[in-house]
Amino acid sequence: MKQLVLELAKLRRELILYNPSDRSFEPSARALGLVYSDGMWAGPPGLRELKLRERVRLERYAEVLNDLDRLGLHSPILIDMNDAIASQNDEFPCLQYNRKPGSENAILWPLRRVHSAESMEFCHAIDPAEPDLQSKRPVVFWRGLPRGFSSLDGKRTNIRSVITAYWSGEIDREVLLAHLRCTPRYAFVSQFFGRPGFDVGFTLERGVEFYKEVPDIARYLTRYAKHHKQVEFKYLISIEGTDVGTSLGWQLSTNCVLLKQDYPWEVFFEGSIRPWEHYVPVARDFADLEEKVQWCESNTEACLKMIDGRHQVVRFLTNDDAQTKTFRQVIQQYNAFYAAWAGHSRSEAPPTLAIAAQNEVFRQSGGRFRQLITAAINLFPRRDTSTAQHVAHETALPFEAEQPHVPVDSPAIEPETEFHELQNFSRRVPRLQFRTVFDVGANIGQSAQMFRRLWPDAQIYAFEPVSTTLTRLRSKFKDEPAVHCFGLALGDEQRRVTIESEPMRKMNRIRPNGARPGRRTEEVDLQTGDAFCRSLGIDTIDFLKIDAEGFDLKICKGFEQMLLAQRIAALQIEVGLQYEDPVHLPLHDFLSYLHPLGYRLFKIHNQYIRTDRPMARRGNAVFLSLAQVKENGTERIEDASRR
Repeated sequence: MKQLVLELAKLRRELILYNPSDRSFEPSARALGLVYSDGMWAGPPGLRELKLRERVRLERYAEVLNDLDRLGLHSPILIDMNDAIASQNDEFPCLQYNRKPGSENAILWPLRRVHSAESMEFCHAIDPAEPDLQSKRPVVFWRGLPRGFSSLDGKRTNIRSVITAYWSGEIDREVLLAHLRCTPRYAFVSQFFGRPGFDVGFTLERGVEFYKEVPDIARYLTRYAKHHKQVEFKYLISIEGTDVGTSLGWQLSTNCVLLKQDYPWEVFFEGSIRPWEHYVPVARDFADLEEKVQWCESNTEACLKMIDGRHQVVRFLTNDDAQTKTFRQVIQQYNAFYAAWAGHSRSEAPPTLAIAAQNEVFRQSGGRFRQLITAAINLFPRRDTSTAQHVAHETALPFEAEQPHVPVDSPAIEPETEFHELQNFSRRVPRLQFRTVFDVGANIGQSAQMFRRLWPDAQIYAFEPVSTTLTRLRSKFKDEPAVHCFGLALGDEQRRVTIESEPMRKMNRIRPNGARPGRRTEEVDLQTGDAFCRSLGIDTIDFLKIDAEGFDLKICKGFEQMLLAQRIAALQIEVGLQYEDPVHLPLHDFLSYLHPLGYRLFKIHNQYIRTDRPMARRGNAVFLSLAQVKENGTERIEDASRR
């Protein structure tokens, strides 16, 4: 198989061959190393010190490898998680997160941090509070980065390198404009910026602030708009960037009319949406955009039907259990393919699986989306072929409003670094039995899922006050009797409070001075941790995790009676590591409060370093009660390790 890697590495910028039987992979020259320990893949020591681009590449591969291990891969497989992978006709299937038509043997696979519930850019629960279509402003809205590839003279050139060359004086404005006009996003913005019925423009990210000094970019810069502001407009549009339009995932969940440029890229879920059934297609050069908008204005019922159709797709995409089963089916198909291929000589072409057999697999898994989730040519034909259209028709099943629950053998992938940090913490306190775990600020259950894996015998109490988020939390754990979900907020008193409740946000906050103007709010019950524990007869908490976006100290004070009695063994709190942090309270505040109560700092992990300057921003501080410090002292740990 190493020979195969060396052959195919010539065709790609970066490629790894993963062999799960011995937990090894053969990287191409540009691929960086990963570390396998404690049953998980992660980046090497010093990961946070790497450049952002290198760090993102490593994290992508670690997430994919952990997915494959979890889903039962037992055959060697090629993986290439780069952006904008050009068309290939490889002999052997390869996992990719994007592909273009004509890419034979490209199996689509999600990027965990982009295509999952934890991402702001992916589908989310349908927001019942979002304005309906008729209440929205009849305007086409778009915000995005000036990125993509120029197609000047038939060559693909990253537009960032062109802008950088102009800024540094290597090329003149005429060359710059020639490239920009061949870039879809620039062509769109330059054509519709400032036009009636359009609110479009560029925003910038860190690292490209110098774009402001390029007049042909600067003239189109405009204000950034968060998702809850964008849905005030009737029309959202998805436009090609480096490859796919990243915003497409969350746009599916809105009550807006979705306009989609006819770009050639696709990711794993795009086979489940179709023009005129879920979105309105727009020509690649946007020549028919105004005509399509006029059609929508005259066909409201058809637009509402498209929105309802998208929402059915979203309900499936946000069903974690169904997603897990879907990808397990893909891996089972691949294992079968590899087993058949391994019996052939290298000079022979890989065998093609029988379409009839594959159709049966997808009928069993239930749904057109599952049938189209991957399109390796040796698994079944590409989306753009007539045969594929026939197969899609033969295997299409109607979406259901509520997908049946599918048992899951393993939890979804949690951040490897935090998992390992808490795993190491558990080893350092061998006398501590993790039977009762509190997750305050549970969101949709990312941490609760990790705790379930770390401490399978624990009873987990998850607190999430926002109703829409609580619904997703309860859905995720509806068949997990050891996970108890509560729709209330914890604090230092008992009363009703107002919380900012943006379903599209990962973080919702209780603000001491009330919600900010224009924010969506919700009235929720606030209760102290002490009162809650008394009501359920909970005497001790083995691990208390608090992540409440600046409300953390008040939550601690609500547990003061239990803290004084040393009935909370350990706490993990998200703290600010600089005094000027506008959201997270500084570590000093928690040290000052907890130290007199008999708690000592164990460690700070998951530190976030600012990308614009070398400064720590925030981290998770773990505190241990003095009783546990004495119980798990050095001598006892050494004795435990010898045993």
